[in-house]
This record gives sequence, structure tokens and C-alpha cells, in this order.
Amino acid sequence: FVPVAHAGSYDIGLAVGAGVPANDLREWVSWAKADKKNATYGSAGAGTNLHFLGLMLAQASGVQLVHVPYRGNGPAIADLLGGQIPAIMIPYVQMLPHVKAGKIRILAHSGDRRASVAPEIPTFKELGYPPLEVSGWYCIIAPAGIRPEVVARYNEIIIQAGRTPGVRDRMRAFDLEIREMAPAEIAAMLKAQHDRWRPIVKASGFSADSQ
Repeated sequence: FVPVAHAGSYDIGLAVGAGVPANDLREWVSWAKADKKNATYGSAGAGTNLHFLGLMLAQASGVQLVHVPYRGNGPAIADLLGGQIPAIMIPYVQMLPHVKAGKIRILAHSGDRRASVAPEIPTFKELGYPPLEVSGWYCIIAPAGIRPEVVARYNEIIIQAGRTPGVRDRMRAFDLEIREMAPAEIAAMLKAQHDRWRPIVKASGFSADSQ
């Protein structure tokens, strides 16, 4: 594959159910350490950045967390709301309607600063966990062998679309950050992401055969 265009970055939050007796991250860490049945979190699937961010939190906090993989965010959210699992790692903006309804709480997120859509939610970094500053991202890719001029043209079209008010407003509603990046810049970003996550994945013992 070859990268074509960046399509939005997002931050990941630690969400807990209404039945969890923790109002902040410090209380949650203590609660999870107190009983191993509390030290469970779900994500949208094994091998995702959500999965590995949970492992990073486990290492940083000293909690022996157990990961429960789901087939997508929807089932994970449903079990969190139903009380079947105490916590999940998720792109946190998806959970804000449930936060406003008082059904769940988001204790922290992985961004580099508090978000305008939810300024009350602290970052992991400000709570003493700087390694957990992580952004997820989407990018548009094409099959290897596509002509460079076609890639450049698509990149230009997508960047121009991202500048329109309709797209900007829609992306802002999901707290997705638009980054105008050339294909070569995206390739460099992917290399940097690979280098960052490779030792984390290796240390976890996870592989494609683990699923």
C-alpha cells in the first residue's frame, strides 16, 4: 500500500461504568488494585491501539489489567453500559452523550491537552502518565503501484475537502483533528508509529496468531 492522505486524528479515553466507585483516575487505580476482578478493561479488539494503550496504563500504574477484546466499539460500549465490564478504552468523543446522561464517566484521555468539546476531562499526561500521550489516526491508502501523480491529485482533493466548512464542522463534532499532510509526510508518520509501537507490542507477547 501507499499513503494518500491523512483523514483525522483522535484521542482515546478510559471510560468506566456508573457502578464503578471511582471518580478520578487515582481512585480507579486504587480500586482496580484492591481486587483483581476489578482490573479488567475492554476494547474494540485485540491488536488495536486501544488494547495496547490499556497495557501501557497497566505498566505505568502497576495494575495487572486483563484485556477483554470485543468485535468493535459498539459491543464494548453496550457491555460497559450494562455493567458486564467495568472499564473500556475507546475514542472518548463517542461516549460523550452517555457521559452527559450520567451513565458512564471518562477518567482521562490520551491527548496532549484538554479538548474544547470536553474540557472537564483531564489528560493522562497531566495526571502523571506522560507515556500515555497517544493519538489514534485514520489515513487513506491506495494499492502499491498507483501512479504518483494520481496519489498527489487525490491528496490535493482530500485536503481541499477538509477546508470546507461542512467537513470542518463535522470533523470538529467528532473531535477529529484534520492534518494537511503530503504522502511523504504520512509515510514518515507511519514509520515513526511503527517504531514507537513495535517494542510495546513485542513486550506484550501479542502476535497476529494471538487472536
